[in-house]
Amino acid sequence: MARVGLWGADPPSACASRLVSAIHELSDSWDECMFQRLRAGSPILMESLPTRGLVSQAEGQEPCAAVDLRGSDAASMLKTARYYARKLEEKHAFSIERATQESLDEFLAALEQ
Repeated sequence: MARVGLWGADPPSACASRLVSAIHELSDSWDECMFQRLRAGSPILMESLPTRGLVSQAEGQEPCAAVDLRGSDAASMLKTARYYARKLEEKHAFSIERATQESLDEFLAALEQ
């Protein structure tokens, strides 16, 4: 089964280019646009921002691959996840895999795409 990123089957560089173009087109609506925890090879960071009138500033951050679910309505979240899994199954074959210590880097790279 082929992996498809959040933007579909388009190459990540094409998706990043469209994203940066949309940000530039709406630049009168905001002062600052922050993307946190991007990996060094992220297609967004590879975009030519200065030629679009945008400025890039990179700072080191600690990676965080966990989501704090304490205090959340876990039953409701599980019900919603199962609903969307059924809807997705109608359109595409997919699988849900639990990340392990050995596969974490690969999963995080796939998530960023």
